[in-house]
Amino acid sequence: MSGSFDPNYAGAPRIERVEVAPGGVAGLLVRVEGRWSQTGERVPKGAVLLVRGDRRQFRFPALPAPEPTDGVWRATFSVPADLRAALDRELVLELGSLAIRLPAPGPGATVSELSSG
Repeated sequence: MSGSFDPNYAGAPRIERVEVAPGGVAGLLVRVEGRWSQTGERVPKGAVLLVRGDRRQFRFPALPAPEPTDGVWRATFSVPADLRAALDRELVLELGSLAIRLPAPGPGATVSELSSG
């Protein structure tokens, strides 16, 4: 895996929100929102969420979504409910060659709320 794990890396989006919501039959939806620091930054396709389970790492590709029109980048990932506890551990968002550590999500919590508590 190449790229940077630093969320402040110049080529990485500024992550504004990470949350978990119920997502259908025995599943969860992990939603990530952010903005690119540089106007006109080319957004990589194929976002992947990496979740570390007890014995292995799981990869979840982003669900299909329309192109953003408001300048906010969004990705939603479907994760099995039995991995809920793993979502409180290290999460990594892969965007092309970038790998960005995410804060542990909370229902409706923003990144600043998560890091200050």
